[in-house]
Amino acid sequence: MMIDEKQLAEKMDKMYADLETMDQSLMMENLKAMGCTWSYEQIVDELTKNWNDLKVSDKIFETCTIDDTCSIYPRDFIDEAIYLILSKFHQFKFEHYGLISKRLDDLREAELDDCEKIAQLESCFQRFFKMCKCFDLDNFDRITYEVNDGIDLHSIIVDYLDECMEQGRMNDPRYYQKIIDFVLRFNKQFSYVNDFLAYALEVELATAYVALKNPKGEKMLLAAIDKRNDKTEAILYYGLAYLDEYPQKTLKIFDRYKALLNKESDSYEIIMEIINDMKQEQA
Repeated sequence: MMIDEKQLAEKMDKMYADLETMDQSLMMENLKAMGCTWSYEQIVDELTKNWNDLKVSDKIFETCTIDDTCSIYPRDFIDEAIYLILSKFHQFKFEHYGLISKRLDDLREAELDDCEKIAQLESCFQRFFKMCKCFDLDNFDRITYEVNDGIDLHSIIVDYLDECMEQGRMNDPRYYQKIIDFVLRFNKQFSYVNDFLAYALEVELATAYVALKNPKGEKMLLAAIDKRNDKTEAILYYGLAYLDEYPQKTLKIFDRYKALLNKESDSYEIIMEIINDMKQEQA
């Protein structure tokens, strides 16, 4: 018998309220009541072998006949029970992606001081790298594709690095080193990354090197002009790396490579705006 939306909402509300104080024994009773035949030890064993906790939930649904018709909780209780084991009942040698992902999502909306948010994101990424190392995960895109939990890890990483860059410019150059450390560790862990993210990380790394007066930065930015299909974009990032501290060098870069600029590139208009703004300031 199908339950209506109101009944489902009531079940969901009760479930979330009860989860706050639910112990391990009661959790297993409720799992059994809706058809889960796995023991607690079986679930823990499966979680020990999988970094993706959603995969364990899926396996329970595949191997058991789950029916929540007569249960006081909806089918979603399976996922919540897994989360309860991870967060409360068992200590694993690594942190599962589900916990890391949830924390990252919470941090996106958290009203924290910028430096505190960076510190907490950094902690999440450290646990993420540890998880990846434990399971020899070297394909970044495969991780996000396999989980598909709605969390845009790509954007979270870029936002984190952008915030570090901003803090470096305003307050503390040590934040540039945080960018360098993150990107180098990311590149060491992952052999396969989509081109868009790989280039974004390369630009962040090169810009951080430039900010710290490390010649590696300019070498990377120059190399990008040679190897990137969109040379206008590469020239833009080369110029931007010097804009705050050496604006005249930015103008010289744009002038030096003007023959390579492509008006069809999205970056062309940005370059023109920077040039015009700087000329107006000097007038």
